[in-house]
Amino acid sequence: MTQRKTVAQLIALAFAGTLSATTLAADWQLDNSASRLNFVSIKAIHVAEVGQFRSFSGKISEAGELEIQFDLTSVDTKVELRDDRMREMLFKVDEFTTASLTAEVDTSIIDELAVGESITNNMTATLDLHGNQQNVAMEVLISKLSEQRILVNSAHPVLLDVTDFDLVKGVERLRDVVGLPNISHAVPVTFYMTFNTAE
Repeated sequence: MTQRKTVAQLIALAFAGTLSATTLAADWQLDNSASRLNFVSIKAIHVAEVGQFRSFSGKISEAGELEIQFDLTSVDTKVELRDDRMREMLFKVDEFTTASLTAEVDTSIIDELAVGESITNNMTATLDLHGNQQNVAMEVLISKLSEQRILVNSAHPVLLDVTDFDLVKGVERLRDVVGLPNISHAVPVTFYMTFNTAE
């Protein structure tokens, strides 16, 4: 009886170990409802306005390949007319409906984190926006919320330059249409992204 129980326990432990390894190797899917991407527009020298993109999707593959697609039509500055102008004049969503971010992630960092722990990590991602690709350096804070859920935050704002993405003409069109003296070409971006292990 004892021997049978011991064998059963060993089988159960082996199965649990296999399941755990499978979970660690699974893709991490982006949870749009628990994620956010914010940007700040600075105009007339001292006026700052916060906007965001509401729709995006992506994953971290088991090989550590990060890919996120941002729906540029989902831009939201809380002013509908301004959103429409940004879609048409800045992002030209008829031609460029999405932007994408890709990077290589060391998944061992995620695997080795205990639940409740966090770690900072420097990474270089490639941002494809408006038909232009640029490498973007960023520092992120990775937190393991549970064995099936992680949170990735920008450790500090990521500064983008509209010049790098051929958006200057669009910015100038926006400036002209509203009669502003200037709109900054520097755009601070912050984010938090929640990922869940694939079912």
